[in-house]
Amino acid sequence: MDKTNFIVQTYRKIIDSIKEKPVLRISLIIIGVLFMVLIPKIGVSSFIVRVLTMIGLYTILGLSLNLITGYTGQVSIGQAGFCAIGAYTSALLNVTFGLNFFVSA
Repeated sequence: MDKTNFIVQTYRKIIDSIKEKPVLRISLIIIGVLFMVLIPKIGVSSFIVRVLTMIGLYTILGLSLNLITGYTGQVSIGQAGFCAIGAYTSALLNVTFGLNFFVSA
């Protein structure tokens, strides 16, 4: 068995176990929300917060693109354009008006 096949099978087992147990799914959501709220509060550097924010944004973009292309089979070029317009607007609000990322996003 090659390494890629092993990783895919392990990933599928983890996802299936999360789908079968709603308590585990809810607890993972709660832990994720607490993580997002508490990380900026505990004194982590702004660089780490910025990197985690970018990871979150790209994760959301990747999951939404997987939903559109993987489950429905549609090719969506507009989604990337919509994300680019949102990112440009957020950056403009940050630079021009000095708004916080969470306010401008």
